Amino acid sequence: MTGPPPGFPLPRASVVIATYERGPALRRLLEDLAAQSVAKDSFEVLIVDDGSKTPASEAVSGLELPYRLELVRQDNAGAAAARDRGARLARGEILVIVDDDMRLHPSFLEEHLRLHTGESRRVVLGPIQAGSGAATNVFERYNAHRLRSFGEAVASGRQKLLGNNLCTGNVSMRRVDYLEVGGFHRELRRSEDAELGLRLEEAGVEMVFAPAAPTFHDSDHSNARWLSRAFEYGKVDLRIARMHPEALHADPFRYYYMLPLLGRPFLWIALAMPAIGRVLARAMLGCASICDRLGARAVAMRGAGVAYGMEYFRGIRAEAGGGRRAFRSHARYLAVAAARDPLPPGVPRRRALLCKALRDLAIDRRTRHGYEAKYRGGVPGSWPSELLQKIGLQMCLAYRMMWFFQHARFPLFARMSSRMMRHLYGCDIHFEAELEAGVVFVHGMGICISSQARVGPGCILTQNVTLGTSIDPQSRVSGAPHLERDVHVGGGASLLGPITVGAGSKIMPNVVLTRSVPAGSIVEAPEPRVRPRLSAQAAKQD
Repeated sequence: MTGPPPGFPLPRASVVIATYERGPALRRLLEDLAAQSVAKDSFEVLIVDDGSKTPASEAVSGLELPYRLELVRQDNAGAAAARDRGARLARGEILVIVDDDMRLHPSFLEEHLRLHTGESRRVVLGPIQAGSGAATNVFERYNAHRLRSFGEAVASGRQKLLGNNLCTGNVSMRRVDYLEVGGFHRELRRSEDAELGLRLEEAGVEMVFAPAAPTFHDSDHSNARWLSRAFEYGKVDLRIARMHPEALHADPFRYYYMLPLLGRPFLWIALAMPAIGRVLARAMLGCASICDRLGARAVAMRGAGVAYGMEYFRGIRAEAGGGRRAFRSHARYLAVAAARDPLPPGVPRRRALLCKALRDLAIDRRTRHGYEAKYRGGVPGSWPSELLQKIGLQMCLAYRMMWFFQHARFPLFARMSSRMMRHLYGCDIHFEAELEAGVVFVHGMGICISSQARVGPGCILTQNVTLGTSIDPQSRVSGAPHLERDVHVGGGASLLGPITVGAGSKIMPNVVLTRSVPAGSIVEAPEPRVRPRLSAQAAKQD
C-alpha cells in the first residue's frame, strides 16, 4: 500500500498522522495530500494506527497514491505515543503533523515548507477552520467560533503565539528540534501537543503563524463527548502546569480571568462543589442549546463556554485531589503572576501580591525547617506555635507584609511595618530591600539591611549582620550587597557597598567585607592576637 517504489530520494517532509477508528476521514485526508501543490517526491506520509478495532489498512486499501505511504499498527497507547512513533520513523527533515479528521488546502504543504528556510529553528502553526459540514450541536459551533477568533487574533498581531498554542491539527517543525526536546510526552492522553510546545518554547524555538496553510476540521463529537473532553483536559492541564511551573500561559487557572465577571462564580461552584457543578454544567448546556435553536447565537456561545469551563474546572479539582488543594493551586498561580510585569490580563494586582507574600512566607518556613533539621535537630511544629515561639519566623512575616504594602502601593503601611520591626526586634530592614523567598533569620536582633540590598533564596542571616550601602573605593559607585543563593552570614559581619557574594559562600562572624567574592568562598576575619594583660615589670612588682 505504498505509492512509488522505495527508490525515491529522501523526502524533505514527513507527514505524521495518528489515527483511531476514523477510516473514512483518514481516506479523505490521504486524497487531500495527493492533491498538494508540491512535488510528490518531496514528502512521505506515515500513518500510525493506534489499535483501531477496524484496522486503518482496510480504510485506505485500493487507494492509488503518488507519494510514499507507510502504515504502522500498534496496541492502543494514545495519540501521543502514536505520533511519537511516527516522528521517530520519519525520514524527512521537516515533521508535519495533522489530525486524522482534518481536510487540507492544496497549498498546505507548500506554505509549511516555505516557512522552514535555512537553519531556522521554527514551529509553524497554521489556522484550523470549521469544515464544510454543518455543525451538529452548540459545542461544535462554539468550537468553530473559538478557532476563528484565535486565528484572527494571531493574524492581526493582537495575540502572540506561545508554546501552549501548538496543536497537532496543523503544525510543522524540524525533526531534529523535536528529538532534541524529547518528543511527545507519551503518558499524556490530552494536551500532549501543548506540553511539547512548551518544551520547544523553553528551548528557544520560534513560533510562526502560517495563515495561508489552513486545515479544515470536521468534528464528530456529541455534546456529551465535548463535556467529557473538557473534564479530561482540566485534569491533564493542571498536571502540565506542575511540570512547567513558571509558564503562566500554561496554567489552567488563567481561563478564570478570561471569563466575564458573571461567568466566574460558576467556575468556583464547579471547583468547590463538583457534584452540583456537574448538574449545573448540563443545565447550562441545555439552556445554550435552546438559545441556539431560537437563533440567540451570542447567548448560546456564552452558555456553551461556561458549561465547558465548569467541566474543565471539575477536572482541575479531580487532579488536585480536593477543593483545598485546588484553591492552593489557584493561589500559586496568583503568586507566580505577581512577579510578572505586566500582570496577566484580568489578574487583580493586590490579590496576586498578597498570595505571593504568603507563598514566600511558607517557603521561608520550609527553609527554616531544613536549617533546624541540619544544625539543631528540631522537629517542625504547627503554624501558630512556630509563629509564637520563633522570632526569626516572626521577622519573616513582618518583612513579607511590609513587602506587600510597598508593592500594593500602601507606602505609609510599609514604613509603619519597618518601624515596628525596629522597635520589636531591634533590627532595621528597609521597606525597599529585596529578600527572595527562603530567607532564614537566626536570632535576628540587630540586623540592618539597606534599601538597595538583595538577598537570594536559602540565605541565613544571624544577629547583628549589616548589609549596608557604601561607595566602592575604586569605581566610586554607590550601592549595597547582593547575596546570591545559600549564603550564610555569621554574627556581627558587615558587608558594605555594591559587592556580590557568590552562591554557597560563608561569611564568618565579625568580618568586614567590601569586595565581591566568588561562589563557594569562606571569608574569615583575622585571628585575634592574644598577649598578656600586664607587662613583665608590673608582674614582678606584684
